[in-house]
Amino acid sequence: MTTIRNYLNPAEAGLAKSLLEAAGIPAFVADEDSTSSGYGTVLGGVRLQVQDADVERARQILKDQQAGTPLSDDFVPPEPPPPEAAGLETMVCDNKNIFVSVMLALILIFAMIAAFNSRRPAVAASSFSLRAQQEAEERGKRYDELQAAHEQAYEERAKRTDALLASQEQAHERVIKNIEKSEEQQRRYEKILATWEQQQQEYQKYLDGLEKK
Repeated sequence: MTTIRNYLNPAEAGLAKSLLEAAGIPAFVADEDSTSSGYGTVLGGVRLQVQDADVERARQILKDQQAGTPLSDDFVPPEPPPPEAAGLETMVCDNKNIFVSVMLALILIFAMIAAFNSRRPAVAASSFSLRAQQEAEERGKRYDELQAAHEQAYEERAKRTDALLASQEQAHERVIKNIEKSEEQQRRYEKILATWEQQQQEYQKYLDGLEKK
């Protein structure tokens, strides 16, 4: 079978087929099932096919019909093909239609799978970004908690240091006071000792005066 014309409109293809059959040329319209299911435009419409031996006559008939030229009076239609050949051609065409339908179904399935797979990375990426955001928020919370704990520990150490310094200053002041007190006592003791020595000298003078008398 040879395709002699393509039609986007199945009705035009059917009209041309009827014209060829009226002229005694067996014709077949391929891809009718695809057109009825909505895929005819994808495959280029429907195809008008005839046997290889009838290609030239069929094209001339269609050309004359398009130009408005009537068939000649001595036109003798050819003998119709035997039923076996017609049945074989019909079987071949049906098989081709089944093959085309299966291929279209596979194309649609692959397209749907590709569309589904193309959506999965986007969903996975969005879930990954959400999980990453949650992890980042958790890390931020843990960092804030650690920072707060460090600040609290620093404040406590600073308080203990201030208290220790204050205690050391108080101890130093007490030592200084004790030293000053000791020095004051030492001066008082030296004064008392000087007074006692002076009294001893006076008493010795008094004894010396008595001996002289």
